[in-house]
Amino acid sequence: MPPPIRAPFFEFGPKTSLDRAPLLEIVNAARAASARYDVPVILTPPALDIEAVKRAAPELWVFAQAMDIASARASTGAILARALAAAGADGVMLNHVERRLDERLLPDAVRQAHEAGLLTLLCADDVEQATRYARWSPTLILLEPPELIGTAHRDPRPWIGAADAAIAHVDPNVLVMHSGGIADEHDVRALIAQGAAGTGCSTAIVRAADPCDMTTRMIRAAREGWNDRNQTKEDPMAVSAVDAQGAAQ
Repeated sequence: MPPPIRAPFFEFGPKTSLDRAPLLEIVNAARAASARYDVPVILTPPALDIEAVKRAAPELWVFAQAMDIASARASTGAILARALAAAGADGVMLNHVERRLDERLLPDAVRQAHEAGLLTLLCADDVEQATRYARWSPTLILLEPPELIGTAHRDPRPWIGAADAAIAHVDPNVLVMHSGGIADEHDVRALIAQGAAGTGCSTAIVRAADPCDMTTRMIRAAREGWNDRNQTKEDPMAVSAVDAQGAAQ
């Protein structure tokens, strides 16, 4: 198992946009940046790439993009929690806007995943929904307003503090990730500084002129945002020192 997921963390979700070779190039960049800036990284590759991604980056967290809620008997073609665990997944993302689950199934989905030894990243649209989902004690909640997905949302997100407090009131062990509308490293830094434990990106990395460089910049920005938030006086020097150490190796 990789080290525990802790703030600040970053998630890269390629969806189905990349073939395996370019995906693994980004994975290797994420692996290096995670170590350099001490930022846990979650990767959510397609199911058929889980084993290859985990083999390439065993110290990172690999989550499946989805799973099926079904029994092990009459479920031809289903991808079950225990199969994902056997393939090397550390966790599973549930209820993404592009792969919705009936809310009545979500508690059982979380339970099945946890019973298989998987962590859970449960997606929610708004504060009310995220707070309700916290009752089922997923490992992480991703609060991502659907209208922001694939956009460049530069405005402050005043709901971050309220959402974090409401979720912590229900279950203080749930980590809260905020995303949607992440266009570059400046957005990553701003979200972490505003209170997010983590954030993530798909579109801006996949479409970047240099996806590996964009991934590195975003992971670095997660650390910078955390330093901003905690008023670390040596922030720029600290990051520069880590860069210098990495370059010397």
